[in-house]
Amino acid sequence: MGLDLYISLFDVAKYRQLVEPTLRNYFGAGRPDEILLLLQDAKLLSSNSEFCDIQSSIDILNGTEFYGPAVNHIPPYSGAKATRADLDTYVRSTVVGQLLDCLCVPRIEGGSSQNMGRSDLVPYLYEHSPWIEHAFTGGILDTGIRLDFPLGEHAEIVATEKVETFLSELNSIPKPDSKSMPTVAKQLSNLRQILVTTLRDSRWGALLYLR
Repeated sequence: MGLDLYISLFDVAKYRQLVEPTLRNYFGAGRPDEILLLLQDAKLLSSNSEFCDIQSSIDILNGTEFYGPAVNHIPPYSGAKATRADLDTYVRSTVVGQLLDCLCVPRIEGGSSQNMGRSDLVPYLYEHSPWIEHAFTGGILDTGIRLDFPLGEHAEIVATEKVETFLSELNSIPKPDSKSMPTVAKQLSNLRQILVTTLRDSRWGALLYLR
């Protein structure tokens, strides 16, 4: 299965002031102390399904669990530690996503993310808005501010003017009937709330990402 395109409410302030500097310090100095503290915070906010994976990341970074893809994660000898290169790969591929998911994407009723690749909502939007169809079949990608430490394979903060246009397009299309199209109606309401919140408070951004 390929990647899907999502849009999510994103705590830009927390990313810029806390998560991004911590990751830069790690890749600069190689010391995981600050990341371990953030992972502990992330664990407190995690779902049941995320909790064990985050604990595993903590164990890998503090050296109590071995990580080594080249040897199938089996320590080559007693007391073997993961190499710096392997840890760097692990942080980029796994830990970055754990930190962003738990610390920068809010847990709110109704959801803070919307699938814009494969969901019931997408065909409805494309039917009623050529602008939205063009935007989410490639037109909007690489027009925002890319994250150096992305959620998924690619992540960017959507430019304010595009968020405004997107919201205007949503407001211009007919509302789906909540009885005959309950999923579409719910997803549209969720998407609209993401954009409204983004424009209301500079702390938030609309994050577009491939995952």
